[in-house]
Amino acid sequence: MIFDEFASEISKRLIELVQRRLDEERVEAWQQAFKLQGAGSVRRRAVTIDHDIYERAAPVNSGLDSNPLLIGITALVDTASTEVGVVLE
Repeated sequence: MIFDEFASEISKRLIELVQRRLDEERVEAWQQAFKLQGAGSVRRRAVTIDHDIYERAAPVNSGLDSNPLLIGITALVDTASTEVGVVLE
């Protein structure tokens, strides 16, 4: 039962983290991407979404200690474990 509660807390917090990193923190980039018009705008929009939104929200090529997504995930797992009384070693 405690595992279900722990998994549920992680899931809830992870959804919030991803929503914040992809939506709330990237509103301007999304707006810029969808303001693009004219010839080649589909390709430019795809590049903008890839580089300015996805790569910044979920960086792949950064170290574990400097990756803001992994730092956020670690923090939410720690918080969830404390709330439900799980000890992580």
